[in-house]
Amino acid sequence: MLSLNEARRMIRAAEDEAGRHGYAVNIAVLDGGGHVIAQIRMDGALLAGVSEATNKAYTACAFAIATKDLAGFARTAEERAGITHSNEKRIVVAAGGIPLRRQGRVIGAIGVSGGTESSNEMIAEAGARAFNAEYGNAALRPTLSVEPAFRWNTPTQIARLGNQRGIGAEYCQQSITLAQQR
Repeated sequence: MLSLNEARRMIRAAEDEAGRHGYAVNIAVLDGGGHVIAQIRMDGALLAGVSEATNKAYTACAFAIATKDLAGFARTAEERAGITHSNEKRIVVAAGGIPLRRQGRVIGAIGVSGGTESSNEMIAEAGARAFNAEYGNAALRPTLSVEPAFRWNTPTQIARLGNQRGIGAEYCQQSITLAQQR
């Protein structure tokens, strides 16, 4: 379980990193079930980024990989659409979401929105490092590697993510299969 104090510590670290680089961003920390524990919108951050930060964290939880890694597998607009139209359109295929692990299990995630993709990732990583300060690098290391998480979790999860209107499950699986073949 991820505590409110841990979430606050991660948000402070991410907010400090954003401030050092002059970014005004939205930061969200979710538990392993995809529910918000804590969230902030920095002064000047776009309102549109509030839900995107939450959804990036949700995506990192759902796929058990960093969203930048998921983005790498969906290279075309068609492949991204197949993934993002699933799960009530809560899936975000853009950098800035990082899952958090404890004892090898995803217990939450941090999501950042409002900067560039690379700055969002940098800020999210600063927040994740604050979590790791207490639990060691092993808590983060697996989240930065696509191979184990993608190979064993993602295709199965994608197959289950099709939305209730029938868009997604089969199409998402085909998109990931195409991405793997490249």
